[in-house]
Amino acid sequence: MRLLLRLEVLEAKVEGGMVFDLVNDFAEMLSHVPSGHHSGVRIALIQQALRQDIHFIARHPTALLQCLWNSAWWYDCQEYSRHYEALPTQWGSASDKLCDLLVAWRRDKDSVTPGFRWARATRPPRARLGSATAAVLRGHLFGVTGVALSPDDRLVSGSKDGSVVVWDLNFGKRLRAFDCGSSVECVSFTPDGSLVLCGMFDGNVRVLDRATETQLFEFRAHEKGVTCISVSPDGMLAVTGSEDGTVSVWDILTGTRMAELSGHYAGVAGVAFVPCHPEELIASASRDGTVRLWAYAAGGEEMRRTKVPRLWLTPEVSCISASPDGDWVAYGSTDSLVRVWNLETGSEPVVLRGHQDRVTSVFACHDGERVVSGSWDGTVRMWDLRSGAEVACLRGPDGFVTSVAAIRDGSKVVAAADDGSVHIWNVLPGAAEPVLRGHSSRVSSVSLTHDGSKAASGSWDGTVRVWDTGVGTEIATIQNHALVNCVAISPDAKQLVSGDDDGIKAWDISSQSRISSAHFSVRDAERPTTALAVSRDGKRLVSGGGLSALVVRVWEWGTWAELAVLQGHEKTITSVATTPNGDTVLSGSHDSTVRVWDVTTWNVRTVLRGHENWPRSVAISPDGMCAVSEAPGEALRMWDARTGQCLRTIEQVHDVQAIASGGSHYFQDLLVESAIVDASTGAVIAWLPCSLDNVCHAERKWVGSQGSSMFFYVLEGEDVIVHVN
Repeated sequence: MRLLLRLEVLEAKVEGGMVFDLVNDFAEMLSHVPSGHHSGVRIALIQQALRQDIHFIARHPTALLQCLWNSAWWYDCQEYSRHYEALPTQWGSASDKLCDLLVAWRRDKDSVTPGFRWARATRPPRARLGSATAAVLRGHLFGVTGVALSPDDRLVSGSKDGSVVVWDLNFGKRLRAFDCGSSVECVSFTPDGSLVLCGMFDGNVRVLDRATETQLFEFRAHEKGVTCISVSPDGMLAVTGSEDGTVSVWDILTGTRMAELSGHYAGVAGVAFVPCHPEELIASASRDGTVRLWAYAAGGEEMRRTKVPRLWLTPEVSCISASPDGDWVAYGSTDSLVRVWNLETGSEPVVLRGHQDRVTSVFACHDGERVVSGSWDGTVRMWDLRSGAEVACLRGPDGFVTSVAAIRDGSKVVAAADDGSVHIWNVLPGAAEPVLRGHSSRVSSVSLTHDGSKAASGSWDGTVRVWDTGVGTEIATIQNHALVNCVAISPDAKQLVSGDDDGIKAWDISSQSRISSAHFSVRDAERPTTALAVSRDGKRLVSGGGLSALVVRVWEWGTWAELAVLQGHEKTITSVATTPNGDTVLSGSHDSTVRVWDVTTWNVRTVLRGHENWPRSVAISPDGMCAVSEAPGEALRMWDARTGQCLRTIEQVHDVQAIASGGSHYFQDLLVESAIVDASTGAVIAWLPCSLDNVCHAERKWVGSQGSSMFFYVLEGEDVIVHVN
């Protein structure tokens, strides 16, 4: 047992390519430890930490200590209580502190490898160690659209990147992958688990054979994308729904259409066979707000329907699932509710309340007494149908939940998320999970002080939050009362400005109140405000936005007087930057150009052309000679700000600030992971297991966001040469 608690043993196995074997070793050891024994608790927690980043560790064995520290150290360290809104009574109650073990491992690593460089997180992970999260599977490049489970504990996931992956549910190992060539919208196993059916964005259905790892055949199912698919209990038929509003029944082995069911006047979002019903029913859910029952064997006759109650607009029904005994169907809708319709009585559906946003997926558990649902609110919930009570609320995905499923006894739940991850939970009914403080919706903008000590973040949840980056905690929460598009924090971290659809607002951070003397003469045509920047000397603010009046404005910080109005862009301004003294301004626009402005004359100096997409972020060197811009799906570009010539392009890099300032490091985004790179050599200094947006950095600190979560990293290790502007 002691061997598995020695870092050098763990590193040897991981570097030998045996990280999945290591998880098995921990499982074997746990089977011999008495239940509840403190040594078993530590082993179980380390195993859980390994599983949460197992594919990342397999790709980057040297990141083992970093991954374990950034998850396991937070389990019972003193700092963890600063980050959670509510903590269960038993949280972090292991008799031997896990954080002490991690400190000892770090000390051992420093003695063996002096100057070892790694990225330490100053904020706990969203998937908390010791919670219900059993594993997080990463491997898809884009959002995961569907998940399904087989009887032999295999998990299949399909993604918008065109891939279908089969995983080992218990150990998280990637077993095989299929390249389907275009976006996969939904997946399903046949009941015996031998075949995988994939509904495609191009309207086709692909049938994949697990044993031979080949595609058996493909058939044209619908004129528009296939949005949902379900297999009959005997494994002979499949039913598909489409954006074209039709439902079709197919012979799986031949691809022959058995029936076409028409009646919905909007896209079909969910389909399900209703088992054990004498009328051989299929249920369908549509964006037209209805759930319909069809007798597919009787020529596709519509038997019954129910409609979501209308308030202002009829909510769309977005998913459906039928109970194994055919007594009821559960469906979710855009009004955040789950409804259960009893097919025997036909009575008014029972309503399950708890989600805070659109319900995207429902799954009827095999016992016929529970339902699992997933939502855009980032949660997965399990419901007891007898009482209507919420049995469990599972958190983890840093984005929208798109699909859910559960094993036969309901003890494990899986979910797909639009951030490209698949999550597996052990369901512990009634167990309370700590909630990480922070934003409740997507972070839209991040601004960092020059010394890197403070950061501000704006979110779609209508708040602006100020953070101490050194410890990753909130200093202030400002209620903006509108969706925040952009933020800029003053160099002294005493004030900040936010931009939203109503214009610009200035705030005092200490009082968390709006500065009443700050009045910005932004006309209606110049709204929404989509871009903000503050000069390094703290004297000037630059703003941009607009739908018809496409103007960049320069303001004096503090008096808020207008200093310049810069006109020339043909579409909405998307990004702005300024030199340290505010004399030169850079702006990017949906017209795909970047413009360099002379603030003293109000004239454009240079127009930088070359992007095919809109410049998402821009930066300018302190001397105003070099401009940097990046656009979605394109390489970062470095420009001569005087001549407009493109000097260099860098692939998969969005860190415009680091490149423009000539920093010694920059941040590289590789879709499923990220890296901190040595600018002089191009060598990776540290790997990070996630892709980040809104990245800012100063000195050894990096700040970024993913979905609603904020991430703070400090580069640890000696011999780190840092460029300070």
